[in-house]
Amino acid sequence: MGKQENIKIFEDTETLCKTNSSLKQSIKNSICNQKLILQNQRINSNNQKRYEKPANIIVSKKRTLQAASAYKNTKTAVHNFASATNPGGGVKRGSNAQEECLCRCSGLYVCLSTQTMWDGFYSPHRQAHNPIYNDDIIYTPAVTVFKTDTEQPEIMDASDWYNVDVITCAAPNLRVKNNYNGKSSYNNAKKMTNDELFEWLDFIAQCRSGKTHNYDIVEGPMADDTVWNYVNDFLTGRISRKQFWINLFHSSDIQRWLRGLKYC
Repeated sequence: MGKQENIKIFEDTETLCKTNSSLKQSIKNSICNQKLILQNQRINSNNQKRYEKPANIIVSKKRTLQAASAYKNTKTAVHNFASATNPGGGVKRGSNAQEECLCRCSGLYVCLSTQTMWDGFYSPHRQAHNPIYNDDIIYTPAVTVFKTDTEQPEIMDASDWYNVDVITCAAPNLRVKNNYNGKSSYNNAKKMTNDELFEWLDFIAQCRSGKTHNYDIVEGPMADDTVWNYVNDFLTGRISRKQFWINLFHSSDIQRWLRGLKYC
């Protein structure tokens, strides 16, 4: 679907959010209970062991809200791989990444666009001028999904609407003039400090060796590309930390690594 079609669908979503009384109330409630959680802020984790059985992990090709729709009437959360500098990313311009799809199908964009979120999340990221960003998150509860999560979203019957909690966290942005690889990625990656780079590599090494950690979620695609070969060489002592980064920065996989650099 083209950008113009995406723009029209989002404009219709905005109109519904402003005119439908049920959606207006839902969005009001979500905004009222929305929270900005900074990366160094401690979160109450007293109930971590409240479940008796381990979680089942399912890998599928479904779109985010398409997968969440199977869990209607339950407490379900989805991750918004978000723009750090613009609510909804490029949804107003018809872009078609994951965040934009979420915003075309639900009331999420209105929730993220509040002045509070601008002041606490988007403006600080803009001012930092760091394409890696940080692990600040926006927690938005009970976002109503009222359109199908399909290539061309359509409004559903009100009886089929459902709510999801949304965790918005900024994805690293290495794009410079749409150059995903090569020199632009290399220059942006160099902005990370040695401590940050070494911390990531040591953390991966510890995970691979079976050591436990205190993070609730670890994300990052890596194992099926040449990055794993570099990690394995480091783990077995064939290359040093410094050589690992030299290899990685000159690899076509640098973008995939940086886009997956998240643990929280």
